[in-house]
Amino acid sequence: MKVFWIEHPAACQLLVGCLLVFLAAGLTPLYAQSVPAVPEITASGISDEVVPDWVARWELARCLTILKRYDEAIADYRLLLREKPNLEKAQIELAQVLHWYGQGAAAAELLKDISKDSLGPQERILLADIYVIQKEYAKAEPLYRNVLKEIPQDNRTRLKLAEMLSWDKKYAASLTEYEKLLKALPEDIHIRRKYAMVLIWDGQHEKAVPELRRTLK
Repeated sequence: MKVFWIEHPAACQLLVGCLLVFLAAGLTPLYAQSVPAVPEITASGISDEVVPDWVARWELARCLTILKRYDEAIADYRLLLREKPNLEKAQIELAQVLHWYGQGAAAAELLKDISKDSLGPQERILLADIYVIQKEYAKAEPLYRNVLKEIPQDNRTRLKLAEMLSWDKKYAASLTEYEKLLKALPEDIHIRRKYAMVLIWDGQHEKAVPELRRTLK
C-alpha cells in the first residue's frame, strides 16, 4: 500500500480529495454504504377503504389460476378456506382448479357438501360447468335450468345447456334449446351449425341440409 502511495501520488491525492468532498457534504462513499433492506409494506392509514387479508389472498389465488400456476393457486385457496371455510364460491373455484390440475377426485370431494340453494347465478353456472367437465350431466342440468328460469335471456348459459344435452344424447331437449337460441340470434353462424350437427346426430339429415346451407356463402 505504501508503495502505491509513493508510485502514484496524483491518484492518491484525487482519492483523498473525493473523500473530503463526500465527508463535507455529509455523504457516505458508495463502497462504504450497506445494501438497504427491503422495507416492510404496511398500511399508511390514508385510505378509508380497508382490503382484508382474505380478499387479497382470494385475488392472488385467482391471478395464479389465470397464469396457470395451479399448484400455487391451490395452496392459496386452501389458506383462504382455512380462514373462511364457508366461502362457497371460493370452494367452487378451487374445485375447478383442482380438476384442471388433474385432481378430479379431490374436486368432487370438495363439492360434495356445497349447498346449491345458497348460491347465486354465477356460482351455480360455475358449479354446473365443473359437473360438465366431470361428465356428471344429471347434476349440471338442473343448475343451468335454474339459472335460465331466473334469467331467460342468458344465451351463453343456454348454449352450455344445449351443448351438454347433446353430449348426453338428449337430442330432442338439446334441439329445443338451440331453437330458442336461434330465435334470439338468427344470424349466428356457429350456433346454427351446432344445431345442424345435433339434427344429424338425431338422424334428421333432411332438416340439417338447409341449416348448413344457410351458413355457407
